[in-house]
Amino acid sequence: HTAEDEDYFRLELEDGYRYEITARANDSYNSGDGQSYTNDVLFGINDGSGWSELYDDVMPQSYVVDGPGTLTLGVSSYFVGTLGTYGLDLNVSRSVINSTTATELDPYLTVSPNPSQGPFNVDLQLPSAAEVQVRVQDINGRLLLQQDWGTQQQFNHELSLPNAAPGVYLLQVEVGGTTLRRRLVITK
Repeated sequence: HTAEDEDYFRLELEDGYRYEITARANDSYNSGDGQSYTNDVLFGINDGSGWSELYDDVMPQSYVVDGPGTLTLGVSSYFVGTLGTYGLDLNVSRSVINSTTATELDPYLTVSPNPSQGPFNVDLQLPSAAEVQVRVQDINGRLLLQQDWGTQQQFNHELSLPNAAPGVYLLQVEVGGTTLRRRLVITK
């Protein structure tokens, strides 16, 4: 592929599937496919909640996201204004997720106060017990918090991010294979 200033590739994600994405940029700096390229590039992924960190060559781990939605992969030159060729290897696998959808579980999760200067109260009142995991990411996709809350049906948990700067964060609560998302707004 010949790089323009920036290239974007979009993938439509279907409801009911979990997608696992791995990617590798083959470029003038590091080519893993034995070909020669003339541009050095970076790439990132956006699932609608913000851009991931930028990757130079190989992603350190798979990017996992549930459908429905649109996944955008953006490729840009490492050095602004340079043009040239690169190759992008993209591997996407999908698997069927729990038949319970996020829309069905959405009313069972509340977060308050939001915005907040301090901790958030995460209240989850499920119709049946399920495994619960929690992740908080910043707008660049960096993981700030990951916790396993075990098997739960009803609970109220205080979530604190003491070192987080004022801004918008993404809370992801995975309930038995279904991911619920909330934006957290921290004010100071």
